[in-house]
Amino acid sequence: MIKSTINLLQPELKPEKPLVTLKNVVTLWALTFVVMGALAFYTEIQRQSYHEQVTELTRDNTKLINQTERLQQRLANHKPSPELIAELETLRALSTDKRKLFEQLTNTEQSYISGFASAMRELSALHRSDISLQQISIQEGAILFSGQARNAGAVPLWLNHFEQSSVLSDKAFQQMEMKELDDSPFIEFTVRSSGNTLSGVAGSAITKPEFSIDTNANRAKANSTGEESNSEAN
Repeated sequence: MIKSTINLLQPELKPEKPLVTLKNVVTLWALTFVVMGALAFYTEIQRQSYHEQVTELTRDNTKLINQTERLQQRLANHKPSPELIAELETLRALSTDKRKLFEQLTNTEQSYISGFASAMRELSALHRSDISLQQISIQEGAILFSGQARNAGAVPLWLNHFEQSSVLSDKAFQQMEMKELDDSPFIEFTVRSSGNTLSGVAGSAITKPEFSIDTNANRAKANSTGEESNSEAN
């Protein structure tokens, strides 16, 4: 078949279509305005939401501040008076003192009088006929014995018997004084121990009270009483 027409306009001779046309520019600006409007609308919605949240938080903060002020005022109004505080401290101190006193009175293991009585019972059991005690003193855990002995050897023998005592066995009598009496065949002695606790009484230390027995005073009083009775009888 023979062609009746001839296309003299080759493809490379056709003019190129321009990219920047009025239609394209208008379309681009329209799309830009739409995107910017959407962003502005979304931003405004977010701003309003944040503003409402800030307003609500500010309102809540104001309420909490007012409530705190009211509670502080109520707390200030309910503070105890200094007189009541002083009275409470006095009652607490009195209760503590009474409790300590009760413990001391009910705990026989810590009784000072019990320790002294035990020592007196032991001394009575260890009595010797050649020893005459005239004074017994227990102070700050130290024991002092003074009296008269028939001879100088009687005192060490008497002290050796303390090993049989449950109360005086741990006492170390390191100080001893002896002297002869001019007008008497007896020897005057004084022995002292260091300040330790009395054994045989758990936890009892004769530390605070002072116990002293002077048999000379009792004898003098008995002698004076007897002389008065004899004079009255005569």
